Amino acid sequence: MIVVNIESERSGLALGGGLELALACDIRIAAQTAKLGLTETKLGIIPGAGGTQRLPRIIGPPKAKELIYTGRILNGQQAYEIRLVNEVVKQNEQLNAAYQRSLEIAQEIVQQGPLAVRMAKQAINKGLEVDLQTGLEVEEGCYDTVLTSEDRIEDMVGYDPEKKNLTSSQILIASTTASFTSRFLLQPIDVIKIRFQLQIEPIRNLTNSKYRTLFQSIRLIHYEEGLRAFWKGHIAAQVLSMTFNSAQMYAFEKVTKQLGEIFPITTSSPTAKTITHFVIGSLAASIAVISCQPTDVLRTRFVGQGEPKIYHSYIQAISLIWTREGYHGFYRGLIPAIILYAPVSALTFGFYELFNRAWDHLPIRKFDSIKHGFNGGIAGVLAKFVVYPFDLAKKRLEVVKFEEARSKFGQTRAYSGLINCLSETIRHEGFTGLYKGMTPSLIKAYLSTAITLGIYDSICNRFRQISSD
Repeated sequence: MIVVNIESERSGLALGGGLELALACDIRIAAQTAKLGLTETKLGIIPGAGGTQRLPRIIGPPKAKELIYTGRILNGQQAYEIRLVNEVVKQNEQLNAAYQRSLEIAQEIVQQGPLAVRMAKQAINKGLEVDLQTGLEVEEGCYDTVLTSEDRIEDMVGYDPEKKNLTSSQILIASTTASFTSRFLLQPIDVIKIRFQLQIEPIRNLTNSKYRTLFQSIRLIHYEEGLRAFWKGHIAAQVLSMTFNSAQMYAFEKVTKQLGEIFPITTSSPTAKTITHFVIGSLAASIAVISCQPTDVLRTRFVGQGEPKIYHSYIQAISLIWTREGYHGFYRGLIPAIILYAPVSALTFGFYELFNRAWDHLPIRKFDSIKHGFNGGIAGVLAKFVVYPFDLAKKRLEVVKFEEARSKFGQTRAYSGLINCLSETIRHEGFTGLYKGMTPSLIKAYLSTAITLGIYDSICNRFRQISSD
C-alpha cells in the first residue's frame, strides 16, 4: 500500500492497530478532525503490529517514545506538525476530504512507470536500514533494474506495448498538426536556404553574388520582393509537410507495431529497438518521398523564381510542367530525394532513440519536460548534416528546365543527373559548394525537428490521457 487516508471520527479512529496499518503505508493524508495515536499502553500492552519499529523511523525515537509511553491521541494538524502525516486537509461536508486527496495523489503515481515506482520504494526502504554507502549500492542496483526495462524507454514514436495504442486518426491528427505549425513558423528560413542552394556564385562577402550572408539576404529579399516573399511556395510547402510527415509517421507507427507484435524483441531490447527504428524510419521516408515529390518540385520552383514570375498559380504551374516536361518533370530530383530522406529520417529516429537513452543517464530529471524537443532537435541537425549534399542536389535538379525564371539571380546550370550535379558542383564551386545554405538549413533542421516532435509527442500523450480517463 502506498497512500492511506485518515478521516474523521465518523469513519473510525486511527488508534492502536489502525494507526499501525497507516504507518505501513508510504504516504499518509489526514483530515483536520482525524484522531491518531498508539494507545496500547493504556491497556497494559504495547503496540504489536509494527508500531514500536515504524513510528520511530518516521518521526524520530524521542517523539515516538513520548507518544507510545503516554498513549496520547493527536488530531490531524498535530500529526502533520510532527511529520506523522504528509498532508492535512480541511474536512468537507461529505467527510471524505482526505480520501479525495489520497485519490488525487494515487492518480499522479499511477501515471508514472510502474517498475520505476516499485524500485524507488525498494531503494528508499532498504536504504534506510543500512549505512549510506550500502544504501547507495542498493540504489545503484535498483537503477540498473529500471535502466534496461521497457518502462524506462520512453519513446515519442514507435510501437510500445506498455502504452495505449493510438488510432490511425489520432496519429494523422497529431502528425498533421505538428507539421503545419512547424512549417508555417519556419517557412522564411526555408526560402533563404533554397535561394542559397540554387545560387551558383559563392555565398560570402566581397563578391558580386546576389546573396552573400544570411542577414544581407533577408534584407535584400524584403527590399526587392516584400515581406510576403518569405512565404513563397508556402501552400505547396504545407501540403508537402502534411502529406510527407503524415505518410511517414503513419507508416512508421504501423510497421513498428506489426513488427513488435510478430517479433517482440524489437520492443523489448533497446539495441534491437534502435536498429528497428533506423530501418523502418528509412522505409517510411521512402514511401513518403515517392508520394510527395511532385509537391516538392512545385514548392522549390515557386520559392526559386524571381520577377517577373513564370508561375502565377499552382494550377498554371502544374499545366506548364506537364506540357513542357511531361510527368518526369514532377519527379525531378526523386533519386537524391530518396537517398536524402531515407537515411535522414532513419538517422533522425535512430539518433533520437540513442539521445533519449543517454538522457536518462544524466542527473537532469527535472528537465524531462524538454527532453523530446531538445533530443529531437539535436537528432535532426546531425542527420541533416550527414546527407546535406543530396539536399542541395535535389533542389538543383528540381529546377532543371526552369532556368528562365532563375536568370536574374545569377548563373544557371543544367544537370543531367545526380552524379553530374554533384561532380559539377565540386568542379566549379569546390567541395564547400555542396554545403551552400548549410547555416539556415541547420537552424531550420533543429527548430523543425524540435517543434514537430515536441508537438507530436504532446498531442499523442494528450490522446492517451483522454483515452485513459
